[in-house]
Amino acid sequence: MEPNTLRPRVILVGAGPGDPGLLTKAAEAAIDSADVVFYDALVSEEILKRIPKRNRINVGKRGGRPSPAQHEINRRLVAAVRAGRRVVRLKGGDPLVFGRGGEEADALRSEGIEVSVIPGVTSGMAAAAYAGFPVTDRRCASSVTLLTASAADSGGGSPLPPQDFRSLTRLGGTWIFYMGLKALPKIVRRLIVSGARRTLPAAVISRATTPLQRVVTGTLAGIHAAAVRHRLESPALTIIGRVVSLRPPPLFGRPVLVMRPEHQAGRLSDLLSQKGARVTECPILGIVPIRPNPRLDRAERILGEYDWIVLTSGNTVRLLKAILTNPRRRARLAAIGPGTAESLRSIGLRADLVPKQDFHAEGLAETMIRRNRAPQRILLPQAEDARAILGRMLKRARHAVFAIPVYRTQFLRSHIGKIGRWANTAGPGLVPLTSASMARAFAMASAKIQIGRLRLVSIGPVTTKAARRAGLPVHAESPESTLESLVETLETVA
Repeated sequence: MEPNTLRPRVILVGAGPGDPGLLTKAAEAAIDSADVVFYDALVSEEILKRIPKRNRINVGKRGGRPSPAQHEINRRLVAAVRAGRRVVRLKGGDPLVFGRGGEEADALRSEGIEVSVIPGVTSGMAAAAYAGFPVTDRRCASSVTLLTASAADSGGGSPLPPQDFRSLTRLGGTWIFYMGLKALPKIVRRLIVSGARRTLPAAVISRATTPLQRVVTGTLAGIHAAAVRHRLESPALTIIGRVVSLRPPPLFGRPVLVMRPEHQAGRLSDLLSQKGARVTECPILGIVPIRPNPRLDRAERILGEYDWIVLTSGNTVRLLKAILTNPRRRARLAAIGPGTAESLRSIGLRADLVPKQDFHAEGLAETMIRRNRAPQRILLPQAEDARAILGRMLKRARHAVFAIPVYRTQFLRSHIGKIGRWANTAGPGLVPLTSASMARAFAMASAKIQIGRLRLVSIGPVTTKAARRAGLPVHAESPESTLESLVETLETVA
């Protein structure tokens, strides 16, 4: 390529918040004509794909990670220009909004290098728009204030700059904090001390405008706990003000695919419908009792010899109702989580043990072991393809475990066509995955379906692991393995 014979120049370009559709035409033209593009960590992968790898250099800064010093970035920019190359400095959002664009422009001009700027869509405005609410509104906010939670001398870390929070709370309006996830507890504390209402609406928006965008809303006092509970990650913005309350219900009108077996689908569908979601039920799994089952028959004959019956799903409760309600049963009942405990209540029984958290096999085993120091005889009816970890952990704790498969899950191929039609018409539809077997079945069902626009949410770590092993992208994981928590998590990705 011919060297650049024009006056030495760097074009400072805003890449926008992440969605490649928000990249301006001027930005596209500058990027496409550049010999070298020095880009930041916040430039999205979709935008980087348009730049040949040989032409791009990563000089991004991320808090807490090794990053090039600012003077080193400046030196490399100057060297590239003096080598006769057409140079673009690409920054996330707008380069002059908390992007150190002014510092870099001054450094380049001091070396006799001309700097031109192509603005970008700033992340704070775009994040609010994609989350579904304005930043100003005549009814509640006549101003918007952009703030950084990272001081100039903090190296991109969490210490707050010396802003006058009392003046900010007197001004009111909408406050948008950039780079504020780590500093959020300090921000909240200083705002409340300065007179902000604890109940003021607030939102944290992670990875705004990308397919991985997640939104958590709440009150000023509770927003940090909500962000932690839902494991939101940087980059994230915090927006505080009454405008957040104008956000429509996130699941309202959104298509959601419920694939639970017919006898289980109702409760999840009801929870989603109450939030305004458009639910399509498409059972992808059938529950088939194992018959004949001589091991289960023998267990029923000696039912009085067991100390515990451990139940890991509502399916087991439904299939073993006759055994569980048998008057000869003296065994106490352990349930893996609130859903299974509710299944027991539906047949008039109460769980004697339910983990307080970690509603999976490991959590149940640990709770059982803490509760029972002396060896116990434990009946463990379960699915044919159940993980072995629960029985193994109990055996290591010197308990006698009698694991008996009582049902198998069956992939219902007859529903593949319906799933495909739903995926093709649902747009950015939501897919809750409520078990590892469902994740594997959906992976098989979606092999010939474009799932790029769908957002998959897992009920817990075991399901997430199974989904990713099957090649499915999991956008979020429920912090608790309950249907209520799963619906809350769906709201964060909607």
